[in-house]
Amino acid sequence: MRALVGLLTLLLMGCNAREAVTSCRGTEACTVEGRCATRRLTGDTLATCYADSAADCQASRRCKESGICAYEPSVSTSKEFAVCRAVTANACLATERCRMEGACFPADVYTCSMTPQGCASSEACKKEGRCAIGGDCCVADNTPPDRRCDRACRNDGACEWTGTACIATRDEDCLRSNACTNQGRCTADTASGSCVARAAESCLASERCRLSDACDLVPHGDVCARVEAPCDLACWGWGACQEHQALCQARDNAGCAASVACTVRGACHFDASSKACVPGSAVDCTASLECKAFNRCELWTRKAIGGPAAACVTPGAPHPDLGSCEDRQACEGSGACLWGPGSKCITSESAGLPPWRPRPRRVRQRPPPQAHPPAGMRRPGDPVDPDEDAASPLVRDCLRKTARNQTMKGRVVVTTDASGKGTAATVDSGTYADSPPSAEFTACAKEQVQMVKTSRPGTATCSFSYEVSGEGTLNGGSLNQFDPVLTRTR
Repeated sequence: MRALVGLLTLLLMGCNAREAVTSCRGTEACTVEGRCATRRLTGDTLATCYADSAADCQASRRCKESGICAYEPSVSTSKEFAVCRAVTANACLATERCRMEGACFPADVYTCSMTPQGCASSEACKKEGRCAIGGDCCVADNTPPDRRCDRACRNDGACEWTGTACIATRDEDCLRSNACTNQGRCTADTASGSCVARAAESCLASERCRLSDACDLVPHGDVCARVEAPCDLACWGWGACQEHQALCQARDNAGCAASVACTVRGACHFDASSKACVPGSAVDCTASLECKAFNRCELWTRKAIGGPAAACVTPGAPHPDLGSCEDRQACEGSGACLWGPGSKCITSESAGLPPWRPRPRRVRQRPPPQAHPPAGMRRPGDPVDPDEDAASPLVRDCLRKTARNQTMKGRVVVTTDASGKGTAATVDSGTYADSPPSAEFTACAKEQVQMVKTSRPGTATCSFSYEVSGEGTLNGGSLNQFDPVLTRTR
């Protein structure tokens, strides 16, 4: 949002729709989603409903139906913090979706997701034979009943069959599982019978930390995610460092001057009437990158609700170009912070300027590699047991090398020779109907098939669903569908 005071600074941090009510308590937004707090700012004709308490989240219908029961504003995925989250295994286990369809773990803090453990323990497995995970649902397979926990053991550390469910009872099983390697879930929780995240070092050592910055242990939760102050992104991006009623507002000139918006579009001055960063003079505009790149060098001002509106525009423009990039992943990741032609976020080099990158939003102090993973935990690419994910390192490596701004879903089947070394690979869509593997990924898998090594001859099969954003950056939540299987010849 371009820093037009009254319009741009009143950024709602979350997906909180406006309601035609004076109070949100008692409305559907409150009873269904836990958004029971009410905000109405100067000039607003409608109220905004947002979540601000654990009690409201726990009393909501989504908590009972979908396990979305926690209020954890520190889990600031993108701009959303005034919403309820799914962060505990027990909340997911208590839902009907878990019992019937296997959606039993909060893999991505948005909702409870299907897991191999959940599918193996679900009514869908018992009644319909749909005991294996296939994308975002449980599907039928040919696993005999006495081995129904095999996949759940490999993927979720849930190796013990109780007669009704596969459960995790030993830390050793969790440490050897994909849940530990991928998501940092390395500790057996006896209350939920699941492998959960309990140590910060497990989160730091996980694939999701390396690929999508989900490196922190969620407070009062069982998962790893990116944990930060609710207004961290807004403070870094456009100087809105102070939270008030689930809204991020600017508070002083220092915060505005240190923001990316000051350098990019001249929003360097704190406007007290609107609690926003705006250009304070023509000097702010002429010093900005967008002035040099797109001739937005003239100060534009108008009266607006909540205070004066100000922005930098091209000379003679009747109104500013309403758009900005500071809240986009590409700005922080690759420096694509300038609002360019065609409403695209581009880098300074793409705009014909010298190279420039914004200051890092935060510097994470990761432990030295030799300290991780914890004892007993596998690294991707380490030697693997025949009963574990022999083809996984190949799939991960080729996704990192070939995935760009796309989604890929499919299956890789590797044939091994008498010594257990990979000799040939076939790549197809597997059980997925959309987003097949790319030609580049297929070529990579076939070229590097020798990296697969098992202790016995057979075939190593790895099904995967990866959502990739930007160049090689994996979105959180996709690794939970990583479902490798090894089939041995007799």
